[in-house]
Amino acid sequence: MIHNNSGQMQLITVIVQRSIFKYLPLFYCFVWASTALAITETAAANNWQLAKQNESLKVFKQPTDSGYAAIKAELVIHSTAAEFLALLERTDIAPQWIANCERVQVLAKPSPNIRVVRTIFSAPWPVKDRDMVTHSTTTLDPADGSVSIKIIDYTEHFPATKQYVRMEKVAGTWEVLPRQNGQVLIRYTGYGEPSGNLPRWLANQILVSSTYDTFIQLQKLLAKEV
Repeated sequence: MIHNNSGQMQLITVIVQRSIFKYLPLFYCFVWASTALAITETAAANNWQLAKQNESLKVFKQPTDSGYAAIKAELVIHSTAAEFLALLERTDIAPQWIANCERVQVLAKPSPNIRVVRTIFSAPWPVKDRDMVTHSTTTLDPADGSVSIKIIDYTEHFPATKQYVRMEKVAGTWEVLPRQNGQVLIRYTGYGEPSGNLPRWLANQILVSSTYDTFIQLQKLLAKEV
């Protein structure tokens, strides 16, 4: 028997919406498990707007035709490119700095500078946990010691399972650029669209805060020279 089905469905809808709004950062992460780039071609190249900052970190957003913002974060820190790469290799501690990350699994490493990674993100009931598969290529410029990591979506090579909702269209770039006095600039640039019918203004707002929080944790771990 079904009684008051309409009321039950409305209650479930409210619960799901609140859960998704609260945990929206997991749709953007990694972008945080080895990741990020892909600004739409129509986005203006110099139209970055400062969204949040502290003395060493700046997070920018950029409007696009889709209504979802592109994101850019820049962190200046006393560290090295080698320390940053070593942190990415420590997949066991990824949940310590990647928001809502449950674990990171290296699926393949065909060469020292190429990795295929699966990242799993936890979510509260009734939102289903997410995963994504990305292919990253690391390039070192011997002239200045800078490092670039290009990320592309690799989900077609690893079919999704029923246990997780597969995130797609993930792309991005990490850059590590040496500066004076033993400092480096770590830059992340990326774009992504979350699943579901979420208000774009809310998605953009949470994207900024989750990016900021992730870089704060990144800064803390690099300061410990992990």
